[in-house]
Amino acid sequence: MVTADDPLREPASGLLPDWQQPGVQPAATPLPAGQVLTLVTYELASFQPLAQSIADRLAAAGVGLRIRTLDYPRYERFEDWWHDTDLVLSSEVLHDDRDYSCYEWLGGNPLLRAALGEGGAARMAAALQVVQATPAREARMQAYQRIADWLVAEGWLLPLSHERQGVAASPRVGGLALGLNGWMDFASLWLRDDG
Repeated sequence: MVTADDPLREPASGLLPDWQQPGVQPAATPLPAGQVLTLVTYELASFQPLAQSIADRLAAAGVGLRIRTLDYPRYERFEDWWHDTDLVLSSEVLHDDRDYSCYEWLGGNPLLRAALGEGGAARMAAALQVVQATPAREARMQAYQRIADWLVAEGWLLPLSHERQGVAASPRVGGLALGLNGWMDFASLWLRDDG
């Protein structure tokens, strides 16, 4: 779905760029040809080609895909659209502190928790309690990876790409730097003198 020469993203083989998740376990019964699924995403330019790639892949298997693109405030109110959605195309901007980011994302994402249902959410909470009680960072990262393994293997999450973040501006702009979570501190920008 993402080619290696894409200037904006690289293909993902795991939830984090340096992780390798196992493949999704095959479904007990494949989707019947002619079925139409609904994918919900939000207005992010990079999502539209990915959504179309998903639609093309499913079409090749005889499955249709209806793509619903929502504005972000409506997307955040997932209770309004979740009941008639089969797939969600979303992203997560992680902090440079991967330990913090993994815990926050896996434990604090209400849409993921809703998708997992009561049993899966309880399993996630139990796994994150183990992480919390683990003193060594490397062991915590391995525990997060085991969580990601079951999320991918069971088809709850499917990593598609890792975005390349950067910033470009006129040479006259000074103080330009990409901050935490991909944000820019506009208060730190200044204009250079032409002289």
